[in-house]
Amino acid sequence: MEEIDDLGRLAVYQALMKRVGEQTKTHVEGNFRATVDDQLVTDYYDDGTDRRRIKLNGSEVGTLTVKTKKDGTETKLVVEDRAAFAAWLDTDEGTEALHEFERAHQAEFIAQMAREGELPDGCSYVESHVPGGVSGTVLKVDPDKVVSALGAALPDTIAGLLVEGGDE
Repeated sequence: MEEIDDLGRLAVYQALMKRVGEQTKTHVEGNFRATVDDQLVTDYYDDGTDRRRIKLNGSEVGTLTVKTKKDGTETKLVVEDRAAFAAWLDTDEGTEALHEFERAHQAEFIAQMAREGELPDGCSYVESHVPGGVSGTVLKVDPDKVVSALGAALPDTIAGLLVEGGDE
C-alpha cells in the first residue's frame, strides 16, 4: 500500500466520522446508539440501573449514563379573556408591543410578554406540572483507553466499521 498524503488522511477521517456518526447520533431510530440507549433506559425504569461501564478486553474505557430531569413546575402566561386581551392590544402599550410580532404569532407574543414581566389585560399566569424522567444519556469514552484495549485488533475493528453494515 502506498503512503497516504494529508488529503488521503483527511478522506479517511471523514469516512470514519460519517460511518461512526451514523451509528452514534442520539435519537436516530434503529441505529446502534439508539439500541444501546433504549436498553439502558429500560433497565433504568425496570431496576434503577442508571449507568453501564464500558469494557473492551477487560479494560474499562468509558461509561454510558442515564440523564434525568427532575419533576418541577412551569409557569406560563395564557390568554383567559380574548376580548380583554384584544382591547389591551389596542392600547398604546399593546400596539407598540404588537409591532414586534405579527398577530399570527400570538403564542410567541404572549411568551415574550411573560419574559418581560408584562401581564396584558385578559391574561393570567398558569402553573402546571412538568414530569421528570429520562431526558437522554451521556456517553463518555477515553479514546486512548480504547486504543490500548484493542491493541493489534484496532485496524481490523476500524476497517469493519467503514463497511456499511459491518458492525452487525
